[in-house]
Amino acid sequence: MNSDRQKILTDYISYIYTTGRTYDTIGKYIKHVTDFLEMAKEVNRRGYLNYKRENADVMVRHSLMCSAICDLLSFLNIGYGKREKTVKPLEKLDVISEKNKKLLHDFIIWLTDNNDYSSHTVDIYYTSIKMYFEYANEVNMDNCRRFIKSLEEAKLSPATIRLRITAIEKFSKWMKKPIELKRPKM
Repeated sequence: MNSDRQKILTDYISYIYTTGRTYDTIGKYIKHVTDFLEMAKEVNRRGYLNYKRENADVMVRHSLMCSAICDLLSFLNIGYGKREKTVKPLEKLDVISEKNKKLLHDFIIWLTDNNDYSSHTVDIYYTSIKMYFEYANEVNMDNCRRFIKSLEEAKLSPATIRLRITAIEKFSKWMKKPIELKRPKM
């Protein structure tokens, strides 16, 4: 590997430790990127496509290989970047609709009847769903993401946001429209 590629690898390793990935994933990414830098004729899209063709049998067995190399190319600003979707926060509504008040009431009754939760836990679920309905009328993935963005912009702690997410997931499961949301890092 020539000195230019060694510098690319060193810079990439410094970058990848800031991404929040697990050490296991980081190790696999570094291995695949090192192999790519050692074997590819050029470090660009064409080089990647040729490398992919030559190593198709290896890529089938190592699912992270494509992701790792595309992440390297993205880091080098050579395309293959994942577009970051901007999530707009929700605006606070004037009032909670009667339909949603009834849903909230029925949910709390279901929680107390079917689960052995403490009054504190039930109160957290109630507060969380009530707060959600202050921002949105409908439970769907887009509204949930936007609600979480609103909470982040209100500077709530990650632990509090996680509680709100747990309540929303439980509520959506109760509605038979299960939603899974990404939790913020602690």
